[in-house]
Amino acid sequence: MGWQCRLLPLFGNDYLYNGKELDTDFGLDWYHYGFRMYDPAIARFTGVDPISDQFPHLSTFNYADNTPINAIDLHGLQAVYVHGTWSNPETWEELRGQNFESIQSATGNNTHIDNFQWSGLNLSSARTEGAEKLVQTILDNANGKEPLTLVGHSHGGNVIIEAVNMLAEQGKLEGLGEVNIVTINTPVREDYQLSEGAAAGTNHINIYDPGDPVQSRGGNDPNQYDDGSRMMGRNSSVAKRKQIVPEGARDMNKMILSGEHGPAGRTFNGATNIKSRRRPVDFHNTHNNSKDWKAKLRTAIKSARTKTP
Repeated sequence: MGWQCRLLPLFGNDYLYNGKELDTDFGLDWYHYGFRMYDPAIARFTGVDPISDQFPHLSTFNYADNTPINAIDLHGLQAVYVHGTWSNPETWEELRGQNFESIQSATGNNTHIDNFQWSGLNLSSARTEGAEKLVQTILDNANGKEPLTLVGHSHGGNVIIEAVNMLAEQGKLEGLGEVNIVTINTPVREDYQLSEGAAAGTNHINIYDPGDPVQSRGGNDPNQYDDGSRMMGRNSSVAKRKQIVPEGARDMNKMILSGEHGPAGRTFNGATNIKSRRRPVDFHNTHNNSKDWKAKLRTAIKSARTKTP
């Protein structure tokens, strides 16, 4: 198996044995298994399972309860992926095809929730509702013993920030242990910043594209109103717009445009900000360009852990 694992990367495939990423950065040719590395040359892990104390009947070096055909190695670590405005969980299609290894090999996560969904409306109230739902999802799935990683694209990152602030205010953030936040193409605004308590209890990594026009506009749609209805064109007449006003909505003449107005920032104060090169045809989807930033993300996570008291 060892010789095969070394030949396949020549054809551009980094996800090989068991779908794990082959790390060739230091010439070691080891596979990332979350918190452990696997050396195919000797068919052994290079470290012990981080929660081996919970399974005293097993060897600290074994894999999948010694039943690799029937089971996979799950140690309870979890990543939660949060989509952005006017989107859904399918936004993670490309990362899903990689089994999310680009992110999870850096953060040490083996399991994930990739079907979390909120309304996606470009409304502050919608993001608050999404944050409340995310808080419940976190509390229902995290056990406080392993790191939790929250990954958000576009305004999904601000949903995460609001959720983490809620957890800090409720006094529940500290009990979750290590919390990693990865924001991607997230509009940076004054009203979506980590509170002092939330910042102290998290590792925040922000990945941005300096040429992304969607991020700089904050995802604002000048044609959407604050009740979720949309006008049929920027120069549409009031009469024409009234044709699509939901029943019971307010008078269109008195409606206020949704979203935030004015430019948004790209980098967060207090976060490790990673600049990704621009993809002209896919400028707001930096998560689909993980080869450009995955090594930087791994370095940033290691550095953040070193600084954590």
